[in-house]
Amino acid sequence: RVLRPLEHGAVGTLVAAELRLALRRRSLLWWAVMLIAGIVQLAAPLPNAAIAAVVAWMLGIDVHARVLLRESETSTAGLVFTAPDAARRLSLARLGATVLLSLFATAPLLLRSMSTSAGITGSLLLVGATIAALGLAGSALFRSPRPYELVMVLLAYIGVQGKGPLAVGALSPSVVAAIGITLAVSLLLVFATMPRLAVASQRAAF
Repeated sequence: RVLRPLEHGAVGTLVAAELRLALRRRSLLWWAVMLIAGIVQLAAPLPNAAIAAVVAWMLGIDVHARVLLRESETSTAGLVFTAPDAARRLSLARLGATVLLSLFATAPLLLRSMSTSAGITGSLLLVGATIAALGLAGSALFRSPRPYELVMVLLAYIGVQGKGPLAVGALSPSVVAAIGITLAVSLLLVFATMPRLAVASQRAAF
């Protein structure tokens, strides 16, 4: 029911389906950690809340890293990519689903920032979208989740120390610009490489 508003049009229905599939596989421990991170984002001082945001983002990196590889890992490409324009529609849907998942992870801090004028709303939106898009771009480019996961672990380690692109409370204009460029390049890579990934997945399935 929560996702029903998304189910308008073919892409919206796919976005809702991707979110259901991703969230249905989450364990009780995952939900518990996400809940604790959300409470910290709402109630803790801003530096600690920003650390909780990093933790919450990390809970979704497996989805970002693997969602474009599902057909190659499950040998279902021959079924999924037979529909006309399937690669483009799936790319849009999975990008939308992963961005929404990334924003869901920091929804408490987003609400807090908008209600208290903390000044990090734009940074949260930009970083959250980039985390999702970079995961899809990495898997499409390398056909493996590992490079993205390793980069995210490194960035998270730096981020919890209040440094780097995940430290939303301390982003300089140059870092914000670099994140914006990373987002744009990631989006281009996703849509440029998805047709080739679809073909490779189909070949691997046979």
